[in-house]
Amino acid sequence: MCWALYVASDKKLPEILWDENSPAFYTRSLLNIELEQLRQFSYPNIVYIGSYEKCSCPFIPSEIDDSETELQEKSLREEMSTNLVEYLSQALKKNMHLEMFLCWDGEQDKSPNKKKTVSLKDFSNTKFPLDELEFGNIIL
Repeated sequence: MCWALYVASDKKLPEILWDENSPAFYTRSLLNIELEQLRQFSYPNIVYIGSYEKCSCPFIPSEIDDSETELQEKSLREEMSTNLVEYLSQALKKNMHLEMFLCWDGEQDKSPNKKKTVSLKDFSNTKFPLDELEFGNIIL
């Protein structure tokens, strides 16, 4: 099962298209059926945040060992984190209000277990600022 990360705003968020030939950070607008499931947001403009794996998993740090493969994975995850922070930063600089929800894929219709405020700098920590089924208001 994969993580699913969503960001909502009071203004239209930029879409970064998936590139099959060069997988990387991307966003996508949601289908109507997906929007119906995500009732926890107070803003209408919602995007899914994806990664080179085509899911949200790389944004959520996991335990790694010191093998070469794991270290390469860590580097890719750090790149995804940097891309996410830049994406959120650009939106906040445009005076957008941002909300975020993290869940397992298939649990989009569940209510958040917790709501909290997270700052942009919280995304630079080794631990992702939201846990499963948590909802965050994002501030600078």
